[in-house]
Amino acid sequence: MSLMNQSSSLNATYLAVYNDFVANIPADITGAARDWLLATHSQSLFTQQQLGQSVIDLETRQRVVLDANTAEITLLRLAIQGLQAGQAAAAPPIPPSATRPKQKIAPPKKFLGHGTPKIKEWLEQVYLYLDNVVDEQLRIKLSLSYLEGDAHDYMDNYYTLVQSNSPLGTWADFVNRLTTSYDTKDKP
Repeated sequence: MSLMNQSSSLNATYLAVYNDFVANIPADITGAARDWLLATHSQSLFTQQQLGQSVIDLETRQRVVLDANTAEITLLRLAIQGLQAGQAAAAPPIPPSATRPKQKIAPPKKFLGHGTPKIKEWLEQVYLYLDNVVDEQLRIKLSLSYLEGDAHDYMDNYYTLVQSNSPLGTWADFVNRLTTSYDTKDKP
């Protein structure tokens, strides 16, 4: 039903309700009481009519917004399909997966603080093993797991920091502390 038809239908409905109300007012209600009753009822019908018109206006605006959204969704779908078609055409072929297994780097030997490996050799093994580890805190923790004996005892404060979930400092400070203590012990 069009907006004009809905509005006309509302007006006719409210007019019929008003006329029915007037026809059914008891005969003993006259004068000011009758005028007040008619005015109150008329105001009530007017308010209802305004609300009805507001609902029609709101429904009309919602329909316009819904139609606009539907059109936009259709355009977006077409754009996505175009992009997907373009990507499929422009995508390079996927190379066949390599059949050779990835080479693994041997973990470092345990460092005791004396004997072999020497600190320089042990750190070289650690650098190779942890090459892909970017997080300095994780590097330190992993390196700590390869310390035993005197070296483990010497770095005891780091284990305490790990247990308390405290920052361990920088990787450079960790390496410096080990090399300062053990590099001199490695020299003849």
